[in-house]
Amino acid sequence: MGGYTAGLADLDSDRIAMEYMVTADSPQDFETGNYGKGKLAILNTDTGEIEAKATVGFFPHTVATLDSISAIDSAVDSVVATFDIRVRGNR
Repeated sequence: MGGYTAGLADLDSDRIAMEYMVTADSPQDFETGNYGKGKLAILNTDTGEIEAKATVGFFPHTVATLDSISAIDSAVDSVVATFDIRVRGNR
């Protein structure tokens, strides 16, 4: 998946929202522990495709969804971020 995953939330019959606690710019960075901020990803469980990503901060660990909004909290940044999951694309 490209990072250590944390929270998962069911979006619909084909998609889940998941968080990467940390990410890296390359496999080498990941292997050596050169981590960057975590991300929210929308995973299509039928195709295995990541449909969208958004940077959310360091060590996000909980994701919850209500209608089309996902809320994510970050353990390190003390931030709660919200994302409209209807918006497609990478950020």
